[in-house]
Amino acid sequence: MSRLIETTPEVIDLWIAHVSDWVGTPAVTRLIECLSSEERDRARKFAFDRDRDVYHLAHGMLRTVLSKYDNREPSEWRFVANRHGKPSIEGFNFRSLQFNISHTAGLAVVGVTCGSEIGVDVESLSRTRVRIEVASKAFAPAEREKVLAILDESAKRKRFFEIWTLKESFIKAKGVGLSLALDQFWFDWKKEEFEFCVVAALQENPTDWQFHLMSEVSDYLIAVASRAGSQRFKVRTHSFQPES
Repeated sequence: MSRLIETTPEVIDLWIAHVSDWVGTPAVTRLIECLSSEERDRARKFAFDRDRDVYHLAHGMLRTVLSKYDNREPSEWRFVANRHGKPSIEGFNFRSLQFNISHTAGLAVVGVTCGSEIGVDVESLSRTRVRIEVASKAFAPAEREKVLAILDESAKRKRFFEIWTLKESFIKAKGVGLSLALDQFWFDWKKEEFEFCVVAALQENPTDWQFHLMSEVSDYLIAVASRAGSQRFKVRTHSFQPES
């Protein structure tokens, strides 16, 4: 048995997988085999193979990755969801493993830590159907104004997706889904430093939250949010590759 990975509240592990590395390989078959019957049923409902493929990869990867931290088989993990749909590990207490999962066309990401809520979001920069002027209406007024004021279209598009991905990571960390409007919190920036702000009604201390934004994976943005308090967290990235 391989040695288990140790993690702490100050460390967030990001596991990243490209769908193209897995589709059609025996390795992805093994991932599918460890899914629950409910997960397999959910996957069958996708109309397009590409969506089914990324679902299989993301959820099989989640189970396989969690087994790198705890001595149980991937198929043995059981999950429960809160009323907004955020999953957690059944039977684990707050100081134990925390995770979040995100996937988009071509890429799947799993974040793992312990103790602190975590949210992960990945977005493809090649999404050509997104109309910035329309989509940014959901932002806080200050964000929308600053995004639309960017003259260079490429820079405007990149900044929009940076803000969108950061916002999604926060919502996913809180586990509140669409019940939290995107204009109730915002990210201000000077050069490349983002400052997190919230409305008073949200009853959140912005300094309790930390964010990490990465663009090291070509054509994608990945954002991580964690209620880590004053302790800065470190992000470790891992490439999730098929095993022969």
